[in-house]
Amino acid sequence: MKKSLVVISTLLMLSTFTGFASAAPDSTRIAPTQLETSTDSREISLFDVSHIGSHTFQNSFHANIHAGKRLDVDVKNDGSGTVFMTLMRDGEYYAVDIPISPGQQKTETINVYGGFISEKWKVFINTKDGHNMDIQVSARQY
Repeated sequence: MKKSLVVISTLLMLSTFTGFASAAPDSTRIAPTQLETSTDSREISLFDVSHIGSHTFQNSFHANIHAGKRLDVDVKNDGSGTVFMTLMRDGEYYAVDIPISPGQQKTETINVYGGFISEKWKVFINTKDGHNMDIQVSARQY
């Protein structure tokens, strides 16, 4: 009885280990998680949102050097007037009032340094005349 328990336990342990070891990394996954994208395995989506309205869009996020050395912040302006993007890194202005005309898209590519742990970023998008915005904003690191 004791010997059969040892044999069964060993077989279960080996079959579990073999199952983990032989699984293909991407073939068994059903869908990417929230922080991954399916276009490039090295790319991490930090956020991807749409915004409609006249009030300022604002979002905060962290970039970590271990997740990649580049950061892209994309803004697509589907509205009727020019919008302006401002970026802050760790509480200091990085870029101020980058204009994005109606129907245009702007990608700001940034080098990530990481500091001790990570960089805290904020993105603000607003108008100068108060018109309604229709924008898509995303950030990804690679």
